Amino acid sequence: MDKREAKALYKEYKQSDNIPFFDMYFDDEKKRLFIKESPIADSQLISYSEIMDHMWSKEESTINKGHPILGAIIGNMIGGFGTGFLGALAGQKAQGKEVTYTFNSHLTLFVDRGNTVDLIEHYLYPGSIKQGGLLDKSYQKMIDSIDERLYHLEGRKTPAEELEGDA
Repeated sequence: MDKREAKALYKEYKQSDNIPFFDMYFDDEKKRLFIKESPIADSQLISYSEIMDHMWSKEESTINKGHPILGAIIGNMIGGFGTGFLGALAGQKAQGKEVTYTFNSHLTLFVDRGNTVDLIEHYLYPGSIKQGGLLDKSYQKMIDSIDERLYHLEGRKTPAEELEGDA
C-alpha cells in the first residue's frame, strides 16, 4: 500500500465510529480490517473473507526485585552512608518479589491472497507490561475482544463457545 493511500484510510477510520484496538480498525459495514503500521506505508487493508486464521505470541521475562531499600537501611544503621550503599547493592542481590513482564506481544494473521497465504504480523504494544497489573487486565480484555471477533470472522467458534457446546 502506498503512503498516500494508507494515510487516507487511516484518516477515514480515525474519524469513523470505530473503536481502535492496538491500531486495528474493524469496519463491519465494508467488511474489512485496517491495520495501521509504522511506517504508515506498511499498513494493511484486509477483507474479512481473506482472514483464514490467527495466532497470538508474546515473550515473558521475570525480574527479581530484591530488597535494595532494606539493605540500604540496614547498612546505614550499621556503618553510615558508605555501608548503606554497599547494603543497597547486597539487598539487590537478595531474593525478593519476582515480577513477570510481557513484551513483544503480536498478532499473526493468516490471510488468503488468492494463490498465496500471507502472514501479517502486527505488534500490539511497544513496551513491556507487568503481568497482573491494571494495565495488563485492560490489555487482556482488548486481546480477548479482538480474539473473539477474529474467530467469528474466520467462521469458527471461540474456545469458550466450543466448551459450552460440549457441555
